[in-house]
Amino acid sequence: MMWRIIFLFILFCSIGLNVYLLSQDNFSLLENSFSNRNKRSNITDDSKSLFTEPRVTSGLENNLFTKAIVREIVDESALEKNIPKELSVNSYYAQINNLPNKIKQAIIDQNYNLAAVLINEFEQDDNLTLVALKTFWFEDAEQLIKSRNFISAENSIVSFLEYSPDDLDFLFLTVNLYVEKQQILLAINHAFNIQYHAFVDAQKQNSITLANNLIRQEIKRLFDLDLWVELAEFTQQVAQFEFEPSYIQWTYAVALYEQGEFETSLNELEPLLDQPNYKLKANELFDKIELALREPSLIPLQRQGEHYIAQGLINDEYTVSLMLDTGASISLLSQSVFDEISPFTEFEYVKDIRLNTAGGEVISSIYKVAKFELQGYKVKNILFAVSPYISEGYDGLLGMNFLSSFDFHIDQNNNLLKLENK
Repeated sequence: MMWRIIFLFILFCSIGLNVYLLSQDNFSLLENSFSNRNKRSNITDDSKSLFTEPRVTSGLENNLFTKAIVREIVDESALEKNIPKELSVNSYYAQINNLPNKIKQAIIDQNYNLAAVLINEFEQDDNLTLVALKTFWFEDAEQLIKSRNFISAENSIVSFLEYSPDDLDFLFLTVNLYVEKQQILLAINHAFNIQYHAFVDAQKQNSITLANNLIRQEIKRLFDLDLWVELAEFTQQVAQFEFEPSYIQWTYAVALYEQGEFETSLNELEPLLDQPNYKLKANELFDKIELALREPSLIPLQRQGEHYIAQGLINDEYTVSLMLDTGASISLLSQSVFDEISPFTEFEYVKDIRLNTAGGEVISSIYKVAKFELQGYKVKNILFAVSPYISEGYDGLLGMNFLSSFDFHIDQNNNLLKLENK
């Protein structure tokens, strides 16, 4: 009987223990369930506050798409620093209300892509803060250029211009960047194209003026260094811009002349010979080139006793026969020849002088002729005295004011005058 009582006691104890254990497990499961539910509820609430926060976007059409880009950029940055993705994203969004500081920090960290995305997220009607952010970004990029950190400076400027393509300050800063990198053609090209981002005529003119100044500065630099090949190439490359075409053509002609490309240089000079601003120097260079091209010439002479007569040309039109006179400092024309041709070509009166001639002392008028030449050898603005006492058989004297412009030799055996450029 006793063993039956003991058995029943053990059975009841076993049942009670099982009931107790079972109730503890159910309570634990219930507690976990409530805990997980609360966590999900918190996450949902956080997500709502995060993704439904009102924003006015600029440059991006969808706020959620922007945040996806931000998440991706932050995740990549976290991966590089071995920070768990979830931690980095949560850390960023925990500070989302302090967006200006996030943008500044991204600029400081040289994470310009992130800065560009974040500034797109900023409230566009907060102009004061936007101006302050732009100023901070601009000064940072400017300092990078000054410190010659050109790669970072270019990345910074490009990222900002992706956000604001027509920002003139950053566009002009791009020109400064290329100038400092000594990429002058790129600088000129960017300066010239700024006008297409400007909406005010004065700003457009500033763009063109800057490009023109850069062109002039580079031309002067190449001139000073006698870099004629580089100068010729440069003038051809900038001919596409709305710069002074005559100035470029003149510079190109000089560069060709200095390289010995005389024929091509002459062709470039032709249109400039009659232009008021270039006429004088273009004609001077033209004469130099002609002299450089001219081979030593043998000019036939007519012999009259002990004298030699050469046929010359006044102002490309009128032929005169002049006797060579190496003792005369100035050339002469007879009064009769002067009276014949002066009504039809220009003689510029200079002054009257006293001349000693075979017939005695006479008063003679001095005139300036635009050009006199012997067989292609020219002297411009040459002086002629007009005298009534010239012997028959020739029209005047060819003195040293022409002959001394060249190396000359009179070949008396063959009746030839040899002229050669000095």
